[in-house]
Amino acid sequence: MSSPTYQKIPIKELIDPKRGLTYGIVQPGDYHPNGAIMIRSQDYVKGWNSLTDLFRVSPDVEAPYMRSRVQAGDILITVVGANLGRVAMVPNVLDGANISRSVARLSFRTDLTVSPFMFQMLQSGVLERIYYFSKVGGAQPVINLKDILQYIIPLPPLPEQKKIARILSTWDKAIELLEKKIAAKEKLKKGLMQQLLTGKKRFKEFGKPAKDGELPEGWTSGVVGDHAYVKARIGWRGLKADEYTDSGPYLIAGKHIAFGRVAWPECDHLSKERYNESPEIMLRTGDIILSKDGTLGRVALIDDLPGPATINGTMMLIRPNEEMDSRFLYCYLQGFQFQNLIKEKVSGSSVPHLFQRDIVTLWIPCPSLAEQKKVAEAIFGIERALELLTRRIEHLQQTKKGLMQQLLTGKKRVKV
Repeated sequence: MSSPTYQKIPIKELIDPKRGLTYGIVQPGDYHPNGAIMIRSQDYVKGWNSLTDLFRVSPDVEAPYMRSRVQAGDILITVVGANLGRVAMVPNVLDGANISRSVARLSFRTDLTVSPFMFQMLQSGVLERIYYFSKVGGAQPVINLKDILQYIIPLPPLPEQKKIARILSTWDKAIELLEKKIAAKEKLKKGLMQQLLTGKKRFKEFGKPAKDGELPEGWTSGVVGDHAYVKARIGWRGLKADEYTDSGPYLIAGKHIAFGRVAWPECDHLSKERYNESPEIMLRTGDIILSKDGTLGRVALIDDLPGPATINGTMMLIRPNEEMDSRFLYCYLQGFQFQNLIKEKVSGSSVPHLFQRDIVTLWIPCPSLAEQKKVAEAIFGIERALELLTRRIEHLQQTKKGLMQQLLTGKKRVKV
């Protein structure tokens, strides 16, 4: 006996008519410590924020929005601005909370579907397609509620929905576990960097840790310009995008930096003649590059060169001298001193920009070269672990994506 076929059904027919599809509070006002919880889109970007980090609004503000209160199992979608299309399912602990204007709440008919299945369905590319086919010009991206309601999805029988949801949730749990491990490693790395890069924690063979407000014994104080060649340029001698080539020397921009390394397959290329025009920014192994315009402060270490490479006009080159370990300087530029400079630049200008002098005059404490190498190796050990965990997550996500394409379309059926 063949399995019942998937139905093609618009989402609006699955919505609970008593509660519907709605967005939330438009003008929340100031934080009210004893008020009602208001879920914002940033509260479920990577799992759920803790209760203490959630925003609260006054009872007077929340009362007119009873229609948008959530129940455990409801589905939330970010429909405005950053994180557009992010999906979450309301946990038991947030039953009765409200939502912001950037969040839409979906409540479904339990006789036709189950929330865990719809949670998976809405993560399978549905919202991206809705946005793509209905987007209009505007200051920020928006997914219209009416477009969600009209979208038609393939719907298997209820028992099969439940089984599919259970299968896919197994992958979600594995991914969530790895995300928690990554968060713990990142916290460890941040703490270790703050300690090792300031000398508050040292390896025994190099001496005693620093006292508050003092440099450790044997360390010197200086600026990056004392220990590195720094070169930033404005523009690229009139280089235009139509001069890019399919092969040849690599041309790196900030968008080509990920996890502190250059994503070489993503880079642009330019002709050998153009490359030879600027020997002062031809890259070498051990160089450090960072973005000075656009996405400010992206830092990458050039630890391998697949071929001749250079940087575009939005980038800056830092080449440590023989007294400075490149990995130590790279770690320092990921630390709080440099990040504070970035925050200052971003908050203090409508067009954020890092000048060459900003890096040349950036203060840096300098241990011996041997200690620099030991500090860098300790930090890089954590980075390598983070990279492995990230690759494992990417593998799980890709595998789950392929499984979703099979199960959620009916190309592959499950037995119930």
